[in-house]
Amino acid sequence: MVRILDAWPDRGSYRPGEHAAIQVRLSNPSERRARGVLQVRLMSLDAAIVRAEAPLELPARARVTHSFKLVLPPRDLTGYGVEVQWA
Repeated sequence: MVRILDAWPDRGSYRPGEHAAIQVRLSNPSERRARGVLQVRLMSLDAAIVRAEAPLELPARARVTHSFKLVLPPRDLTGYGVEVQWA
């Protein structure tokens, strides 16, 4: 079973319309390789405003970091949340 260890942005703040880089650290403690889709959603309150996903294959007993580039909306909001899921 793949575990999401951490997720973080490359900076503390962005301007509207900029690209945000989100890093996600994953671990596969299994003896077998794992295949799945890593999903990231940029949230404003309870609504997803930007989505990205990447099909990945993790070797057995591996730790990897995957990066997503998200284009932020052109209007400024007060803040965003990020949801990360392995499916």
